This record gives sequence, C-alpha cells and structure tokens, in this order.
Amino acid sequence: FTWLSILSALLTKISVTIFAGAVVLNEVLGWSKWVASISLLVLTGVYTSIGGLAAVVYTEVLQSIVLLIGCTALLWYGMAAVGGWKGLEAKLPPTHFELMKPLDHPDFPWLGVILGMPISGIWYWCTDQVMVQRVLSAKSVSASQSACVFAGWLKLTPMFMMVLPGLIAAALYPEEMRRDSNRAFAVLVAKLLPAGWQGPMIAVMLSSFMAALASCFNSCSTL
Repeated sequence: FTWLSILSALLTKISVTIFAGAVVLNEVLGWSKWVASISLLVLTGVYTSIGGLAAVVYTEVLQSIVLLIGCTALLWYGMAAVGGWKGLEAKLPPTHFELMKPLDHPDFPWLGVILGMPISGIWYWCTDQVMVQRVLSAKSVSASQSACVFAGWLKLTPMFMMVLPGLIAAALYPEEMRRDSNRAFAVLVAKLLPAGWQGPMIAVMLSSFMAALASCFNSCSTL
C-alpha cells in the first residue's frame, strides 16, 4: 500500500501539478516548461524540507484566501467581458453547458461519471495520505471534523472558480483554446484582469502549485 500510494502521487498529483505550474510560468513569464518545472521542484523541495507540514498548512491557508478573492474577481471581469450569462450562451454551443453527457459519449458517459466519481473521490478525499495527514495534524477530533465539513462546502466553489472561467476563455479566446485549452486560466489572468490584479493572482497561483507539491512531498516522506 505504501509504494502504491507513493507511485500514485508521482504519476497523478506531482506530475500534473508540475505541468500546470509550468504552463502558467510559460504563459506569463515566457519561461520554457523545463526551466519552470525544475524551478518549482527545487524551490518547493527547499521550503518543505525546512518548514515541514507547518509550512505547508500555513502557506495553503493564506493562498486559499487570496485565490478565492482573485477567482471571484476573475469571474466578475470575465462575465462582464463576455456579456453576462446570455452572452456566454450565445458564444458557445449548448453542449458546453451539459453536466451529464449521453451514455454513448466517447469521453464522459453519464453512467461512467456516476459510478466512477464516488470511487475515485472516496479514495482521494478519505484514504490518500495527502489528505489524511491534514486531518491527523488537527489539534483535536472536533477540529478535524469541522475542517472536513468546511472543506466539503468549499468543494462547491470549483464550478465558479474553474468551470465558468474555462467557458469564458473558450468564448473570448476560441482560437487559443483550440490550440491549447490547458492555458485557459493563465490566459484569462494575463489578458483579462487589470494590472493591479495580475501580480497577486500570478503569485498565488504559483504558491498554490508549490503548496500542492509540498503536500505530496511531505506525505511521501511520512510514508
């Protein structure tokens, strides 16, 4: 189980986080993805080895607050630029607004989503060491239970922080999204937000990638 957990962290969370951080640095600062990936790994490894789990927890709490505020601003400016909900519907095909796809859909059939998501969700949120170590670090059982409930409510926000900005990016920058949709969030931050918002958002995005990597490093070290 230990080696399976470490291997899954390497192949899923760590690799995906490095790629996402490299995409942002490439879009915003023009760094090559190799340079960006190595920089993220080195910086994260240094502060994780020095600060341990405390550095991970405090960093994630602070960056989460700024990220929620920044994503709210991004959604506000994005909806204004696209012309509101009616403008968004006019610029995108109806299939972009479907939560459940038909059973014969090649990528996301509704039956596979309903059966698959609970399995992967329970594995990640209830048994993965990255999550378990946070619960075990709480000062009491009641504090850990309250944190789990609060985290569950926060899981409602990705619809507005991730899905809607993706739709806005597809509506405003269709050619760029057709070339590489992984750049959606970074493109919105670089092109849509005013100058005063860009710096804090770029900083908190990078800190969130580093915090996610630090969590994985710390959990792997405990295993």
